[in-house]
Amino acid sequence: MAQSSKDLPTKKCIAIFNINSFLVEGSLQYFYSDNRPPEVLATAKIFFAKKSALELETFFKTMTTAVKDVAAELHTNGRFVPSEIHVFLSSPWLETQTRVATVEKNIPFFVTSAFVEDIVQKELSRIPSGEIVESQIMNIELNGYTVEKPFGKKARSISLSLFVGISEAEIINVIRQALAHSYNERELAFHSALFSNFLAVRDVHKIADSFIFADLGGELANVLLAEDGNFLESMSFPLGTHSLLRTLASALNKTPEEIESLVKLYYEGALEQGARAKVEHMLGNVRSEWTKNFWHSIDALTKHSLPKTFVIMAEQPHGALIESLVSHPQFRDYSLSGNPFNVILLDEDDRPTFGRIRSQTTPSLSHLIHSFIISRLNH
Repeated sequence: MAQSSKDLPTKKCIAIFNINSFLVEGSLQYFYSDNRPPEVLATAKIFFAKKSALELETFFKTMTTAVKDVAAELHTNGRFVPSEIHVFLSSPWLETQTRVATVEKNIPFFVTSAFVEDIVQKELSRIPSGEIVESQIMNIELNGYTVEKPFGKKARSISLSLFVGISEAEIINVIRQALAHSYNERELAFHSALFSNFLAVRDVHKIADSFIFADLGGELANVLLAEDGNFLESMSFPLGTHSLLRTLASALNKTPEEIESLVKLYYEGALEQGARAKVEHMLGNVRSEWTKNFWHSIDALTKHSLPKTFVIMAEQPHGALIESLVSHPQFRDYSLSGNPFNVILLDEDDRPTFGRIRSQTTPSLSHLIHSFIISRLNH
């Protein structure tokens, strides 16, 4: 029997933008009403702030110009017209918080969706400044116990664990204006890139209930701690690969691009013996200092004990350099308890897990993760 048109899967085109501390990446994708993964149709990306450290005002302007230019490049592909736009922000354009909201009463009460939403809104209203671009309930406890389906139940106390993404109104407004040059009057939503990565590691890879996740690409190292399946806290500090590349480039009188190429060739075994020895010496000099500073930054920013599973995004163009840092025993063995970390790399081989890619498109792994999360929201 032939299917009626109403039973056939539908598709819609959505534009996704990823904005972090060194890159603006955009794509047009088809999202389907059935369970198939999203399909990447076209991509565009612009790297910025790579060759030298920039003043904050200049950094902001180069980012917004890159957003405008990436959107314009995608817009020239007139075959695909997005009906909505999703923007994923990383530090320094967005900060994250985890908050706990608790209500206790002497008389038992029924838990309803409206009651929970009221608690959430009251908690969000306590945030003193900034524009809230995303909030998610991670966990609900009734009478001190986690409950997956709380609605309709009676309790004397309820506790909500909330994830909140906060930006500055100026940043949000400028991004909106940059996108409006190409995509005016589109439905527009903002998200936390770090929270998207957390969901992907927790729900798709199912690596562990408690883990550390780090994205080391760019100017900043973005790190999150997850405990018992919940986003616990996040932190950012200036120890991303770009700052490291500039240090190496200055020491060897080379450009960051040349340093990155040397490291990649080194791990591919494509260097002759003299050049290989030089790269080994170069990496050895900086690895120890970088590792010490990285772990000391985490120790200074968190009071929580660290889980033993460490998941690290190691995608191009920084994959080889990141792997050179975290695969070394000095990194894995840094532990107050004396037990080495279990380090897991997410790299280009993980891309098919999150989406289908048309020929001549090259979305990053993190970009595909974001589209996968949008696909979940649409089902």
